[in-house]
Amino acid sequence: MSWLALTITAYGLNAIGILTDKLLLRRTIPHAAVYTFYVNASGALLLLLLPFAPGIPPLPLLVIALLAGAAFTLASFLFYTLLRMTDASEASPIVGSLSPVAVFFLAALMLQESLTAPQVVAFGVILLGSVILAHEEHRPKRDPEFTIILLGTAAAFLYGLSHVLSKFVYVHHDFLNGMIWRTVGSSLAAMFLLVSHTTRKHIVDDIKRPKPETGALFLAGKACGAASFVLVSYAYTIGSIAIVNALAGVQYFFLFIFLLFLARSRPHLLAEHLTGQALIRKLVSLALISAGIALLFA
Repeated sequence: MSWLALTITAYGLNAIGILTDKLLLRRTIPHAAVYTFYVNASGALLLLLLPFAPGIPPLPLLVIALLAGAAFTLASFLFYTLLRMTDASEASPIVGSLSPVAVFFLAALMLQESLTAPQVVAFGVILLGSVILAHEEHRPKRDPEFTIILLGTAAAFLYGLSHVLSKFVYVHHDFLNGMIWRTVGSSLAAMFLLVSHTTRKHIVDDIKRPKPETGALFLAGKACGAASFVLVSYAYTIGSIAIVNALAGVQYFFLFIFLLFLARSRPHLLAEHLTGQALIRKLVSLALISAGIALLFA
C-alpha cells in the first residue's frame, strides 16, 4: 500500500475514533472527567514495556516527560468537555486545526524552530475557519461561541505543549523510554480526577454495573485511534512528512461524511446540526481549515 493510501486510511480510522468518543460521551459515559480517566489511566499498561527500555531518564528529562503526559491528560479533558458541549463536526476540527499552530509557536519558543511568513498566514486562515465553525445561529445561551473558542484554544495549546515537550524528550533520550514515562505522567494526572467525589461515584457505579456494549465501543474506538497513530507514523517513514501532515484535513471530511450518514439514518444517536445554513457554514470552515493546514506544511 502506498504512503498516500496509508495516510488516508489512517485519518479515516481517526475519524471513527472521534465519532466513538462523541457517541460514548453523549449516551453512556456522559461525564468528561470520567471518560478522561478511562482513556488516560489505561495508559499505565505501557509500564509492562519498562523491562525493554534503558532505565529511568535523567531527572530533568523525567520531569519534562511527566509534564508532557500531564498536559495531554488536561488537554483530553478540555477536548471531551468541548465534545460534550457542541457538535463533533465542530469540536474536532477546531482543536485539531489549532494544535499544529500551537506546536509551531511553542517549537519556535522552546526548540528554536523558526516560523515562516506562510505559516503565520496559515495560522490566520485556520483561526478564521475555526471562528466560522464555532458560530451557530441557534446555539443555546449556555454554549456561547466564546466558550467554544476558549475551550478549543486551551485544549489545542495543551496538546501542542505535550507534543513539543515529548519531542524534546525523544530527541535527548531513548524513544521507547520517553514514551513510557510520558504515558506514566498522563496516567498520574488522570488519578487526580479521582479527587472529585462525583467522578469517583460514577466510576464505581460503572464497575458495579458494567455495560458490555460500552466496553466494546470504547475498545473499538481506541483501537482505531491506535491504528491511525501507527499508520501515520509509518507513512512518515516512506512518504513526505509535510504532505502527510497537510492531509490532516482529510479526517475532518471523513468525520463530516460519517456524521452526515448518522444524522440521516440514526438521528437519535447524535444531535448534530447538519441542515441548511449549518451545512454550508461547516463545509466552508472545513475548506478554510484544510487550506490552512496545507499552507502550514507547504
